[in-house]
Amino acid sequence: QPVSLGLRPEHFVIGAANGMDRAATLELPLRYSEKTGSDATAFLESPDQLLAVRIDPTEVGGLQVGSNVTANFPKDRINVFDARTGRRM
Repeated sequence: QPVSLGLRPEHFVIGAANGMDRAATLELPLRYSEKTGSDATAFLESPDQLLAVRIDPTEVGGLQVGSNVTANFPKDRINVFDARTGRRM
């Protein structure tokens, strides 16, 4: 059965994920980052879309456009949806 995965930007962990039970580790180039008040988001370029990842606002200055960013996603935070209906499974 076709499914869609829901990955929230605030659940990603940037860099080393010591002890995390990871569902995925992605290493993708930074397209751009944006600081919005006390929050910041890095937009990473995957083959077919941008991936939004929440980052610590103090890290924005250390990121360079085009450089790879390692983003880890924990297994216990994956949301799975039926691709046809959009209903959560």
